[in-house]
Amino acid sequence: MHSSSDSVNGSGSGSGEGGGSLPSLSSFLADSKAAALKHLQGEDEDGRPLVMIMGNGAGDLDSLSSAISLAYLLTNYPHSSLPFASPLPSSEARFVPLIQTARTDTRLRPENVAIAAAAGIRDEDVLYLSDLTDPASKSGLGLDPKEADAFSSSKNTYLGLVDHPQLELPWHGSSPRNVCILVDHHADAGKHRDASLRVFREPEGAADGRGNPTGSAQSVIIELFKKEIKAKGMLRELSDLAMASILIDTDNLRRMPSGRASQTDMNTMELLLPFSSFAATSSVTGLRQALLQHAPEEVASSASDFSSLSVSGSQDTASKTKGIWEILAASKNAVSHLTTLELLKRDYKTSSLSSSDIPESIASLFPSQELKAGFSSVNLGLPAWLHRGEDMGRESEKESRRAWDEWWKSLHQWMESQKLSVAVVGTSFSDEETQKHRRELILAFSPPPNFPDAARFFSSVTHYLESPSTSPLDLSTPWKGARLHSTGKKERVSGLRSGLTVAVEGVPQERIWAQVWRQQAVKANRKVYLPTIMSALQKAAKAV
Repeated sequence: MHSSSDSVNGSGSGSGEGGGSLPSLSSFLADSKAAALKHLQGEDEDGRPLVMIMGNGAGDLDSLSSAISLAYLLTNYPHSSLPFASPLPSSEARFVPLIQTARTDTRLRPENVAIAAAAGIRDEDVLYLSDLTDPASKSGLGLDPKEADAFSSSKNTYLGLVDHPQLELPWHGSSPRNVCILVDHHADAGKHRDASLRVFREPEGAADGRGNPTGSAQSVIIELFKKEIKAKGMLRELSDLAMASILIDTDNLRRMPSGRASQTDMNTMELLLPFSSFAATSSVTGLRQALLQHAPEEVASSASDFSSLSVSGSQDTASKTKGIWEILAASKNAVSHLTTLELLKRDYKTSSLSSSDIPESIASLFPSQELKAGFSSVNLGLPAWLHRGEDMGRESEKESRRAWDEWWKSLHQWMESQKLSVAVVGTSFSDEETQKHRRELILAFSPPPNFPDAARFFSSVTHYLESPSTSPLDLSTPWKGARLHSTGKKERVSGLRSGLTVAVEGVPQERIWAQVWRQQAVKANRKVYLPTIMSALQKAAKAV
């Protein structure tokens, strides 16, 4: 990734209208990372509290951008208009973005790589979770997020969450963690209620019935600072990063109800546009060139397929941003080179149910005394996913069965490696024949030893998810996949017994219960199906 000295309005001075000098994004990241490592090693001498701002463990562009932008804005802009419920640990607190993935996993998200490079972000300047946890990393810290005292408020360390509603499993342990900031657009999980800054824009179908959906967490953050940004301006590189995140999450500002862009998203784009590369044809052309330079080869080689760029004043914002969004979306969808395990890992979140959520007699049966569920979002449908390997084509039912066998074995391997009791895979793709947006949902349950009645438990969960009175997902069976050449009919799920247990070589018998659905509610993404499934698991566990 290249460094950049671009500044507010591209002036090169780092000065915004009505404000003083702003540090470049690259220098901010490098300085904040160095300060965080020094603090966590117990070597800082200024006594300033450390607040690590982190997105979710999936490491998507919204999480990356939100963590970086909130840390930057809190560091360099006044806080006077923010809706604090209580003071932050100190007016001298240091805010540092933390990306909750391994540094080696950046290749799994080519859209992040492309826009980060275009924004002048050098990968070595970014603080990743693996920098703190992996003893083989350059820092050599080897800290355990669950237990390390270095992450506790007693060591003057605090946490801020963006783009997820509660601390994720890597941070669940006996050592207390103090979350002082929470800004999100998912359903409120009711956690961290004593956070100094706690802002939610919940999706439709929120538990309180008062959904205020916003397409991107990044938009919520910019909305909080809109007064300060209007007065002080914003770095072009940070504006580009934020706008790219919103474009990806809203499919180039496709408005609700057919799309995910809310008025908050639209207002954010209008606010940032004058400070961004979209303000002039010359700068947006430079952004396009930088994106293509760092995009996957299959995207860069198709440059002529993307819309031409024009930022004339008469165009609406979506028209101005369409060409850039197309490059970002194509980069995000360039996943054909990834293995099944990499696809499951690429966009992955975890959630859990402990004895505070389900009967202790049930929770105690699971590893670490909690039911751990992993949710993988994959932008590739099973019809294409299954048939990528050699001898796994679409010619016959035999090839289809072979493809399913390999897929189930990979899912079992994934569950074992992540220590999952429940694995959920949500796919999102365009139908090969109709080009319509489709979704699929796969649920797998691996009961622990001595689990009372796995069949009854799994049946209860699937009934909850399939019932229109309890679930907004509109799930249906049978699943229909690729059209087989030998029969002309669409394939069906293979490898499941009638009792919904996986029966393939390489997976122990009765070890995995599973179901595969067509999801008719195509707008119900992971922000919707994750809490729905966790509610189903909780209800079923209480009934065991």
